[in-house]
Amino acid sequence: MEKKQVFSGTAIESKVYSYRIEIDRKHCILINEENRRFLVDTGSPLSMAYETFTFCGEEHHPHGTKLLDSVCELSGLNIQGLIGLDLMKQGGGHVLIDYPNRV
Repeated sequence: MEKKQVFSGTAIESKVYSYRIEIDRKHCILINEENRRFLVDTGSPLSMAYETFTFCGEEHHPHGTKLLDSVCELSGLNIQGLIGLDLMKQGGGHVLIDYPNRV
């Protein structure tokens, strides 16, 4: 991973994680450790995914796939999941999104 902080959050042990983002149809897409695409949705209380994934060094299990199907269909986005507030608030909820650098 590069040293530029693009998307970061503090995890349980106060570690800082940085992720590359892309802008797709005016939506913020996070690229996780496994190079999968996740919609960043601050309005969703829950995260969802089609399969087990890693975020902030922790493994998370899939749920909400029917709702995720609808999100993909309505938005036209090619994503493998959605990062909601439940994951963004881990360890205190400090999140920085640096849109201009999109690294």
